[in-house]
Amino acid sequence: MSRKDYNEAARILRETAMPDETRSQLVARFVTMFADDNARFSPSRFREASEPVSHYVAGDGRRTA
Repeated sequence: MSRKDYNEAARILRETAMPDETRSQLVARFVTMFADDNARFSPSRFREASEPVSHYVAGDGRRTA
């Protein structure tokens, strides 16, 4: 897999509404899979990139806070 794939997975996790526990479990499973795939994969960067963003301007995706 490539960085593009990791970024897309993080974006999907970040933008999909779900309970925190579910998100945490999914992120942990992706971290394991991606780390097994690539020794240079950064679990902490992926976890940070997967955190939901709560403040967006409607429709354009820009952060407001």
